[in-house]
Amino acid sequence: MYALDGDLSENADWVILENKVNDLQIKIALLKAQMREINIKNDEVITYRSLENGEEKTIRLTNWEADLDQGKISRISPLGMALADKKVGEITEVKINQKKYKIQILAIK
Repeated sequence: MYALDGDLSENADWVILENKVNDLQIKIALLKAQMREINIKNDEVITYRSLENGEEKTIRLTNWEADLDQGKISRISPLGMALADKKVGEITEVKINQKKYKIQILAIK
């Protein structure tokens, strides 16, 4: 009986780690699927207005590369995620760290 208890306790850490690995593999598969979906989208030129200060900006929403000097924003950035898959006139929220602000989509090309 003692040997059986010892075997179970020795394997407990292994079982916990194996479950964690399985959970992480599922998350990786979901992220890979999301990345494939992002990859097939074309670049979009989006004009939006900050509802906090009224400032208007036009950016190019890209799949991966970001270059702020050229107005290119990645879809996986906080601003990019807020702008992706939105319609003209829609209001969305950008979350950067603990700060949040709202923007309105003015044009999409």
